[in-house]
Formats: sequence, structure tokens, C-alpha cells
Amino acid sequence: MFSSPNVPEKKPAHNEFAGRIKEEFYQSELLNVPKVASSTIIVEGLPPDAIEREVAHIFRPFPGFKTVRIVHVTSEGEGEGKSGESNCFVDFESALQTTAVINTI
Repeated sequence: MFSSPNVPEKKPAHNEFAGRIKEEFYQSELLNVPKVASSTIIVEGLPPDAIEREVAHIFRPFPGFKTVRIVHVTSEGEGEGKSGESNCFVDFESALQTTAVINTI
């Protein structure tokens, strides 16, 4: 295909534009999401027998929930984890959603 320099760029659909404006408003005005915010929440100190399904039941009702990963800590090391506890990473679609979850829980 050939492109012409006189052809205007395709503008985003109204709904897409409105969605971006809405997210930017909530991000800046209501939740005050930092620029370096992550889309992952780290949960520390879970019981050693915690399973992903149990943790997912807590976070699944929130919009944007993607996955849960549990890391079982087996020995004391350089980190703060102690033997016999688990840590978990909960992924969401955006930092805005993780901020909303953290402020809710």
C-alpha cells in the first residue's frame, strides 16, 4: 500500500478516547497513582500450605485480575522471608487497577 503525506491519521474511536480520558482522570484525581506504579501486587507472609486457588479467590472479583503466583520460602536467606511461609505475586492489567485493589483491601 502507498501512503500519502496529505492523508490524515486515523483518529481513535470516541469510546476508546473516552476510556483513556476516564482512566487518566481516575488515575490523577482519585487514586493518585505514582508514575512508577506496578501492575503486580506482592503479598508476603502467607501460610506455607497456601495454594494459588485460595489466593485467587480473594483477588478474582477485582477488575483486571490476571494471575497469581506463589513462591514458597524454604530457608532464611538475605531476604526477609522466614522458613515456612510463602509469598505471592498477583498480576493485574494495569497499575491503576493494582492501586484500586491496594486501597480497597
